[in-house]
Amino acid sequence: MTIKRYLALAMFCFFTQAFAAQSDDQEGKLAEPADKKNDFANLIYSDVGIDHSMLTLGIGYGLYFDVEAIQRRLLLFADYALPIASLDIRDFRVRTGIRTSAIEIGSFYVPVWLSFSVNGAQNKIFRATGLGSELGIAPGYYGRVFAAASELYCDQTWAAYLKHSQAYRDLFYANAKDGWYSMPSTSFRAGLYLAWNIHKRFTLGFKGGYQQMGQYNKLIPPIYGTLHTEFSF
Repeated sequence: MTIKRYLALAMFCFFTQAFAAQSDDQEGKLAEPADKKNDFANLIYSDVGIDHSMLTLGIGYGLYFDVEAIQRRLLLFADYALPIASLDIRDFRVRTGIRTSAIEIGSFYVPVWLSFSVNGAQNKIFRATGLGSELGIAPGYYGRVFAAASELYCDQTWAAYLKHSQAYRDLFYANAKDGWYSMPSTSFRAGLYLAWNIHKRFTLGFKGGYQQMGQYNKLIPPIYGTLHTEFSF
């Protein structure tokens, strides 16, 4: 058999398996939203890429549980992220939240989530710790093998604790006071989520799109994009 025939046979087998899996009944789905994914109780996930205009690495854990009163499966999650360039644990984001599906019609789902975060940053001028929240929605098709959805979410920072360095006081303002400051800022994102379930336990996906960060868009590109992985057990 020639190389061309081998390649043709391999391509035929791949697409046959993919379409056969896609047409199976809905029980035991592989590409459903996080709150409905299989019968596994645990989830480990990661994100690597441009997040809030920085190259970051994030890793998280999720726990599924059923709520009979609303007939929904919920996902409690928590994650930690830091910039790849510096890998400085003083620059970080810790986030925790909850996710579920608001609407389920066949393979069409509308996952929604709410999270709260603590963000940290430090340099020679100051150390800052911010408190924020995020509200998101990702309606789309979540099939057995593939998933394609839009995602919209709002990231809100409410307040920050600032501790000024001596260098700041020497160079800028000698009477600077440390403490909590009301520093509200809002960023919006609109993008796509694409995923391929390589195995019933493993998902490989991509998230990317446009982000609106107000006046900061003049200084940094208004885009985001991350490689997303999930492992269920």
